[in-house]
Amino acid sequence: MGYDKFRLRLGEQTFLACVGKKLLQNFQGPVICVTSSESIAAVETAAKDLPQNRLQIVADERGDSGPLEGIRVGLKTAQPFSEWAFVTSCDVPMIASSVLQLLQSIAGSVDDDTEAIVPASASRIFGMTALYRTASHPKIDSLIEQGQLRVTGLATQLETKIVDIDELKAIDPPLDSVRNLNSPEHYLRFLSEKGFACPPEIEQQLNLRTDETSHLTKTQND
Repeated sequence: MGYDKFRLRLGEQTFLACVGKKLLQNFQGPVICVTSSESIAAVETAAKDLPQNRLQIVADERGDSGPLEGIRVGLKTAQPFSEWAFVTSCDVPMIASSVLQLLQSIAGSVDDDTEAIVPASASRIFGMTALYRTASHPKIDSLIEQGQLRVTGLATQLETKIVDIDELKAIDPPLDSVRNLNSPEHYLRFLSEKGFACPPEIEQQLNLRTDETSHLTKTQND
């Protein structure tokens, strides 16, 4: 991307603030942001609009372990507060409350052995839009120790309840709740679809030319 995703903006709010506010509206526990120790100050700035008494920022405990380490640390931190924790990334600023409520309702009906509730299609597992039992963090630690770092692997390594992606699409037709923005082009297209302009300072830092931005906007609007 070339820019910290959590600092990207949707209107006047950072992506991190958008995601955090939606989680706080739908869950009782705190929002736990997991980042590198070097990024804590920047995360604090991006999250300044969130209620600080319901926000906890923690750092990965080991490097070079990808998002799986973030999930492990997040679940470990959340365990004193809740049996389940919802895991998402900071690049889904329009995550739907209806999806969060659906996953919560499923958590209330699964058996005690279930460790994860994960949406999936025939071709993709959405392990970053999922509920995990907080007590599962030691298993994730073991996977990291073995060098198994793919988030999608959690759905097969944990006792998992799979939720068909069509159930999400019925309540979130554009599937914004599982849509990741992994490039400047993805970000621009997303903004155009939702009726937002790219902030000039972000456009400049992403090294986007005006003609590229105009082309993407025109293509989307045609």
